[in-house]
Amino acid sequence: MLVSCAANPPANRPPFRGLETASWLVYQVEDVGRDDLLPAFEASARSHGCSTQHLGSESSVNIGGELRSYYGISASCEEGSIALITTEGGGVRIGCAKPSTRQDCDLLLRKISQAR
Repeated sequence: MLVSCAANPPANRPPFRGLETASWLVYQVEDVGRDDLLPAFEASARSHGCSTQHLGSESSVNIGGELRSYYGISASCEEGSIALITTEGGGVRIGCAKPSTRQDCDLLLRKISQAR
């Protein structure tokens, strides 16, 4: 008899869209006051050992070349998954993959922000 040693694949989780769902715990922070929030979060997440993905990626071609834009970053880390989406007015919606608590989400965000 053959026995598989492979771990179960991770649950197929829908991408974070900024809303509370069965898969995502969400809270909002107002007026973050940083223009470089998403690139800084992405760099810190990668330094922490997380894989990252742009949310809402779009690209368009103009006279200067290709322009790429996105409105959020999702990071999959050993401790869990977390995502940030910017909102109009300078706010940020933060989502953590369930099961998670606000305290767990804040802890992961702190760990990532302290990574260099």
